[in-house]
Amino acid sequence: MTVRAVPGNLVTEDDMEALDLELERTKAKRAAKRPAASSLGVLTDSTNRNALTPHRPPPSASKTPPTSVLPKTPSSAFHSRSQAGQVIKTLNEHLELLSSKDAEPMDIVGPDRCSIEDLSTGPRPNQKYMANRIADRVVYLERRMMGFAEALEQAHSISATNSLSVPCQEPEWFVGRIVCDSEGHLNASSVLLEGTLQHSQGHSVKLGLSQLPSYRLFPDQVPSLASSNCTLL
Repeated sequence: MTVRAVPGNLVTEDDMEALDLELERTKAKRAAKRPAASSLGVLTDSTNRNALTPHRPPPSASKTPPTSVLPKTPSSAFHSRSQAGQVIKTLNEHLELLSSKDAEPMDIVGPDRCSIEDLSTGPRPNQKYMANRIADRVVYLERRMMGFAEALEQAHSISATNSLSVPCQEPEWFVGRIVCDSEGHLNASSVLLEGTLQHSQGHSVKLGLSQLPSYRLFPDQVPSLASSNCTLL
């Protein structure tokens, strides 16, 4: 046995024998902790002589054979079909089919039958469809509510620009936008009325609908309501 001297330390044959003995003890402890191989055979790995690989028995013949053994469905080409030209189903058999000789000619050179006028302005050249900014949406909603309030005042001679941020005991007319108080669906207990920025500074109040016999509301609807405002959010 060769003895190698390390600077500061000296390894002797007794030290090497003690090291070999400790390695044998470690291998014996690991082998004792391993479970028994039961009825499976054991094969030695060629790459690692110390590693043991369990040998699995071959699959039984009762299992499903591979797909290559199963019979394949014969394919039929379109040009070799046997029902070429056969009528399978006819729609509206009671209607008489006119030939091109019996059909009346259509007058397509006569006067205009109708006129079409495009009333939509469409997006501007510097705008993108469905890509509006939040500020533009706020301005559009404000103009929509203010336009409805002005039309209501001119038609019925009433004041519809009352502020939702000021409490009132007597019924007054209010114009706003229907919103929901959460991310869920709109129901009788989650309906809010959001006022305009010009008159209500964007304040919202909760609508009590329990005394109404019937109503039909949806998000972003702009209604006019005659009600008192006793509480604020």
